[in-house]
Amino acid sequence: MGKYEQQRLQKIYADSVLKPPYKRMPLVRRFWIFQTERIPLLVMLAIALALTAAIARLDGNFHPSRVIIASLMVVLYFLQIRLADEPKDFEHDNQYYPNRPVQRGVITLKELAAIKNGVIVGFLALGTLTGSWLILALAIFQQFYSYLTRQEFFMRDWLRKHFLTYQFSHYVQLFILAWLILSVLAVQPLSERLLYFVYIMLMIGIIEASRTIGGSDKEAAHDRYSYRLGIPLALGSFIMFTLAVVGYTLILIYHTGGQLNWWLLAVGILAVGWSINRYVHKPVTKNAELMNGMSLVMYLCSAITLLMSI
Repeated sequence: MGKYEQQRLQKIYADSVLKPPYKRMPLVRRFWIFQTERIPLLVMLAIALALTAAIARLDGNFHPSRVIIASLMVVLYFLQIRLADEPKDFEHDNQYYPNRPVQRGVITLKELAAIKNGVIVGFLALGTLTGSWLILALAIFQQFYSYLTRQEFFMRDWLRKHFLTYQFSHYVQLFILAWLILSVLAVQPLSERLLYFVYIMLMIGIIEASRTIGGSDKEAAHDRYSYRLGIPLALGSFIMFTLAVVGYTLILIYHTGGQLNWWLLAVGILAVGWSINRYVHKPVTKNAELMNGMSLVMYLCSAITLLMSI
């Protein structure tokens, strides 16, 4: 870490302070507010359980303990990403998202850093519970790569000037996580693992594509694809991922000889289609957030459709 970055971190940690009316609240309550707004953990657990259970059932190797461990590892790692991103994006969020919890003084960066360290320990402990040295080694490698992303590969200024390179360098950790989860679920052989690996990445893609679309009614944040690529291309990417998830869900059902319960998949398609239509006619922040919510509905509908196909 360079001298400039050390000075930057010292400054933002000093600037991040508790503000009224949150000063007198206990940390547990303030963290609950933070996670509710930034990464709803119960929702994350639900979608993680749906995904891992669906894959385990389709693979014919369903073990409740493995599904629970895999799901908890997913939740903890996404929480870790969220906690690690707060200091990286502090100045940016001060400008574009002044109502976020850290900016409002709900919780401080120092408190989030301490929680993040506990999350890392929990993640590695779950890897240990699998009883596999290979899985534990992969979990350690996951954390090593996570450390590099937190340091922004020791080239913060260069990366931030190359948006797509920055995004891809951080998405690689999700590739590793997907492979780790499939390892925990003991998906075999390699051809089957690759099949489900693609499915996980598509599921992540549909959420990420919707999350980075903003509205035209507010100043454009520079971390949005709709700002960097333009609304038509960003929206097109979201539609592409939606169609890919639907198509791949059908492929997996056909591959496993399952029975298609079309009605639930139709609910997800209609929900996403409705939100897209609203956004196209009025591309405001409220409708962008609606699309993000409907992408989660599509995610759950796809995973539950796979579960019900067996």
